[in-house]
Amino acid sequence: MPVINRFPILAQLDADWREFARSPAAIEAVERWRRNDAALAGLKCVEDVLELRRDVLRADEVLRSLVERAPTDPVAGRVVLQSILPGLVRIACWYADDDPQSTASDVVAIAWERICSYPAHRPGDVAPNILFDVRKQLRSDRAPLGRMSPAAVERSAEDVVLEAMLFDELREAEVARTGCERSFDLVVATRVDGHRIVDLAAARQERPNALVMRRKRAEERLREHLTAAA
Repeated sequence: MPVINRFPILAQLDADWREFARSPAAIEAVERWRRNDAALAGLKCVEDVLELRRDVLRADEVLRSLVERAPTDPVAGRVVLQSILPGLVRIACWYADDDPQSTASDVVAIAWERICSYPAHRPGDVAPNILFDVRKQLRSDRAPLGRMSPAAVERSAEDVVLEAMLFDELREAEVARTGCERSFDLVVATRVDGHRIVDLAAARQERPNALVMRRKRAEERLREHLTAAA
């Protein structure tokens, strides 16, 4: 059985690719790219991007153009996602443990967020950079506290009080600026309490990548507040 079949969401993305590649949206997107972007002028269809993976220099030029379009062009983002799918499967294998479905969902959500927010002038090749970010974020989300002894993370009564005061202050700042408390609670739930994005998305009946983007924006606002308060 192919390894990808361990991860339903990744297998579904791969299975949907052929139909997606022949869809009117994909065909129209390629025509538009060819007219407006010299780096993409040689493409005949979106499947050409996958064929270019054998040509490292040309592939990166094309992926860079696509990833720059991804924030406003979901077809471009989907093509980049398909291009790095083999790497995402490998990452899912490394971290799957006993919950492959949740791991794969996290991998896709993180990858999509990285694709849609990729810095235009970031050095290095696009595909390895995104895969590195996905692996780093996944390791960060899953590893730290589980590897520490209880004594190493034990908090004093003073720590608990100060932490609660800080959270209250940050929550008030977030609500004052946005009128929305849920964004702050999302940051606390995932970064502090250890809940997984995919579990919260299922409970809220929302898409995981939507929560990832909401958390990212909330964290940026909180950083601005902390910097201004320093």
